[in-house]
Order: sequence, then C-alpha cells, then structure tokens
Amino acid sequence: MISIKRMINDNSAVSETLGYILLFAIALSAIAIILLIGNTIIANEKSRDNFQNMEQSFDILQSNMKQVALDGTPVKTTMIHMDGGTFAINTSTSRLQVDYHSTHYDNNTGQIIFTQDTDSMNNLSIENGGVWKASDGYSYLISQPRIYITPQTNTLVLNVYRLTAPSSSLANAGSGTMNIQMEYNDRSSVLPMDSDNNGVVTITMDTTYREAWKEYLNNTVIGTSAVVTYDDSYGAGIKATISPISNLIISEHWITISFSGLYV
Repeated sequence: MISIKRMINDNSAVSETLGYILLFAIALSAIAIILLIGNTIIANEKSRDNFQNMEQSFDILQSNMKQVALDGTPVKTTMIHMDGGTFAINTSTSRLQVDYHSTHYDNNTGQIIFTQDTDSMNNLSIENGGVWKASDGYSYLISQPRIYITPQTNTLVLNVYRLTAPSSSLANAGSGTMNIQMEYNDRSSVLPMDSDNNGVVTITMDTTYREAWKEYLNNTVIGTSAVVTYDDSYGAGIKATISPISNLIISEHWITISFSGLYV
C-alpha cells in the first residue's frame, strides 16, 4: 500500500509544461475579467458625464430660446458638444389642447430631445419652453416653462413655444460639435383674451414627463385661489383642470430651428 506521505511527495504525474499552461490561462482570464469590468465602468462614467454636459447645454439652449421667443432676438446660435447619444428635433410631437369658455386651442408644440446611447429611457427634452429630464424611471423639471397665474386677477397666462424646422423630424447621432440655430418666426402672436368669472381651464398635454409636469402645475397655483386636479385615466400624458380662472391669455411663440455639425 502506498502511504499518504509518499503520494504527496510523488512527482511522477507532474508536467511542468502543463503547469505553465494552467498559470497562463489563469492570468489571461484574470486580465480579461479586469478589462471587461474596467471598460464597463469607464463607459458608464463617460456616458454619465456626457449626459450631465448635455443637461447644461440644454439649459443654455433654453435660455437662448427664451431670448428669441420673448425678447424678439432675431437669431441665436448655440454650440453643443455631444459625446455619444442622439440629438433630435421633432415638430409634430407634444400636442397641447386648452379648453376654456369659448376657447378651444389644439396644436403641437414640438420637442428637442437628447437620448442617451446606453439607455434610451434616460433623456433630456425642451418641451413647450421647459427643460425636462427622464432618468431611472422618474421625470424631473430642470428649467421652468412660462406658465403662470396672476393672483390679483386670476389670469392664466400660457406661453406656448411652437417649433418649426426644414423637416418635421431631424436627428443626428455620434460624437462631435453641433451648431443649433434658432430664428424668430413672425407667426408669433397673442390669441384674443377669453374671460369667464370662476371659469375652468382644462389643459391636455401629450408628454412622457407626466409627474414632472404635475409637480410644475401644482407649484403654479401656489399663492393663488386656483386649484388643480388631474384625470389620471388620460394615458398619453396629463389632463389637468384649473379653477377658478377669470381670464385666459395664450401667447404663441414660433421658433424656426435647425442644426448642423460634423460627427466622427
């Protein structure tokens, strides 16, 4: 019988070449795992930084848009650097309906949107003059649109930003620098004011930023006698009722928008 000690010290079945192969395979496997995990972390950090940079760029873009829409600046150009993802303009989205007394308003406002390349559910948008963000299943307001109620007269003022472009849908993806040009459009106008003591305004809006829009409208009635309620059965966005409203002013601001850029 072979003793345990002899078995431990027996080198007859040991191959030096096989040992080197096993050590080499283990080393390669460890390097591959490190590279895989490291590249994933680097890619995620790069995508996160790009998203934050685009958020800042959308703030600047919205500020320039306000100058064109409200201050009558003829043309504003915004330079944006994008390191991955998709930038798009769609003039046929974000439908807005307003019903009040004898007024029925129904138009598309359009949308400027950036979508992250690693997760299409993470996006930024300029929608009806506000900057909105969707991230991790939630929606947030980044910068406010121009909708307010005057406490003294219970007047609801809706500034509606309507986008027009050479094509109803423009998109570009990749990395590089874009120039976004916004031009004042002379179709901008103020609709005749409608009045109704203790009237009810119904705002129906197609949007993917439902909770963020609700929070914004809730804040809009603070400090006034108005109350806002919602019809949660409306699945395409929000349907809000605001009352009492004595006067309604809808101010349309048309903006012609285009972009150009070199991508690599």
